[in-house]
Amino acid sequence: MTMKTCGGVLLGTLMLFSWDTQAQQENGADKTLSPYFFVENGDPAVDRLPLSKTEVNVVISGVIAGVKVTQTWTNQGKRPINTRYIFPASTRAAVHGLTMTIGDKLIRAKIERREKARAKYEAAKQEGKSAALLEQQRPNVFSMDLANVMPGDVINVELQYTELLVPTEGVYEFVYPTVVGPRYSSQKEAGAKKENSSRSMVLISDGYVSADQSVFSFINKNLNQANMFSFGIGSSINRHLMEGVAKAGKGELFVVTRPEDGPEVARRFKEYVESPVLTGVKLSCEGFRAYGIEPESIPDLFASRPLVIFGKYQGEAEGRLKIEGVSGNGSFARIFDVSETKALEANRALRYLWARTRIANLSDFHLRDEEVVEEITSLGLTYNLLTPYTSFIAVYERIRNKAGNAKNVTQPLPLPAGVSELAVGNNSVTSGDEPSLLALFLILLIVSGAITRRRYRRFSAGALS
Repeated sequence: MTMKTCGGVLLGTLMLFSWDTQAQQENGADKTLSPYFFVENGDPAVDRLPLSKTEVNVVISGVIAGVKVTQTWTNQGKRPINTRYIFPASTRAAVHGLTMTIGDKLIRAKIERREKARAKYEAAKQEGKSAALLEQQRPNVFSMDLANVMPGDVINVELQYTELLVPTEGVYEFVYPTVVGPRYSSQKEAGAKKENSSRSMVLISDGYVSADQSVFSFINKNLNQANMFSFGIGSSINRHLMEGVAKAGKGELFVVTRPEDGPEVARRFKEYVESPVLTGVKLSCEGFRAYGIEPESIPDLFASRPLVIFGKYQGEAEGRLKIEGVSGNGSFARIFDVSETKALEANRALRYLWARTRIANLSDFHLRDEEVVEEITSLGLTYNLLTPYTSFIAVYERIRNKAGNAKNVTQPLPLPAGVSELAVGNNSVTSGDEPSLLALFLILLIVSGAITRRRYRRFSAGALS
């Protein structure tokens, strides 16, 4: 972590790198968490990789995206197989449905506690029944297990999810990830100096580390009144980490997929941080009881992005919502009459989005004690959602593999573009500098200095007047 003081305002830039696999091997406490790139127990000469295609159908209505992902699994070999596939998903995905189709037979999956769903899957596999199990490995990384895929089978597994699209500068962006980047863990803990004078800080990273929750908690507890912005560098960043850093720091994520995009993204960052519209934002409800408000701490309102607040209420939709804060002209308040709005069928997905937001905040910013785990589990079961503690299980209640023997095949996922073989432990590749990352770091320092000078001139002018 490096900090630079300019014009009386402390600006910080954090750079988070993936480290050399060879160095990890020298320290037994460090390890790579990249199980996504290997075929285990498979025989390429006999069994072709079973995932033949993936189709994604997206319907966007207003600010809500409804997504159907259909994976087609085909066994072109001569023996039954059990297959496993680890794949990415959106960080905002509220997965609320799963079906498995074998021939003309449609099986609708049920949501169960994770341990119970896994037990049902293993039992079906041993009994020779075909089954599908969808589990969450990370908030944006899922796994699909299929048992007893018979020779000649074509199995379609369809998962459904909903996500909210939040505009930036009036532009709505939908992202569907196709690869999972590696993750690294270390026993070493990074420290940071706490400064009350900090206002805006930046973290630059590809996000290929496994310290998600500890990073979020540290930022949330120590940032005080500062904002933290994250810059994701690369074609396949860990959006859960980078978006979570920005959320914990009440800032925003900026993504640079190509080195030549750096200056333009830095320009947008400069305009963004120079245009806070409302700070110290508070929400109050008059005339009705609201509860379950998310996020618990409302971030500053910037000109480029709207405030998004979820909540639930009891009784009739009557009363008023009041938004208060401090603008450049002093105190600000705006009142919305709730009775003027109408519940629409198209907005039924809001129940999933509220529950998904609540689960994300519990997972990211609270200790995983028994009470939190049970609340997340209850939300998953109540709202039919995939969570760390609830999974979807579908079983075809017919014994199809009477011999009971099946080969295990792990479907591999390609490495992200620009990620070297160091990610999976190939020590023949030497590590080096990250020129595009360093270039962006220098650009951000220049931009930060310009922002600071402008703030300083405004402060001086105000003092003279």
